[in-house]
Amino acid sequence: MAIKVYQSQIRPTEEIGAVETTPGMRVSMETAAALGAASSKFTGAVTDFIIEKEKVKADTEILEKKEKIFNGDENVPGLSKVKDDASKMEDPDQADKFYKEEFKKIQDYHSQTTKSFLAKRSLDAFLQKQAVEDSILIRNSSTNNL
Repeated sequence: MAIKVYQSQIRPTEEIGAVETTPGMRVSMETAAALGAASSKFTGAVTDFIIEKEKVKADTEILEKKEKIFNGDENVPGLSKVKDDASKMEDPDQADKFYKEEFKKIQDYHSQTTKSFLAKRSLDAFLQKQAVEDSILIRNSSTNNL
């Protein structure tokens, strides 16, 4: 048995195009709202996943940088060496000034080589905390050396 396809079924005619929309042909507001809510939740889930992925990448980059910051490399000295040198000085003000100058060089170098925005923020927060801790220790050590 053959299926007959008429010309009017292939191409719309003016008569078919002029048919008015009836309530049965429309999408209900509940269905439209459900589609919007589903797409919103999906977009939120994808965004949350991407943010978590970037945080993990930033944390990994920071962990790799911490070793270079403390031990140094061929371009900048390590923070541990700078802290020891400053702690051996006898003048607390001069020791603090020396540490801050060297710290700034180390911070600038490692900030330039950091790739992602989140890693830069985390690195800056870590370095500021470390600077405060080291500054207190250096002042105490250099005061004891007087």
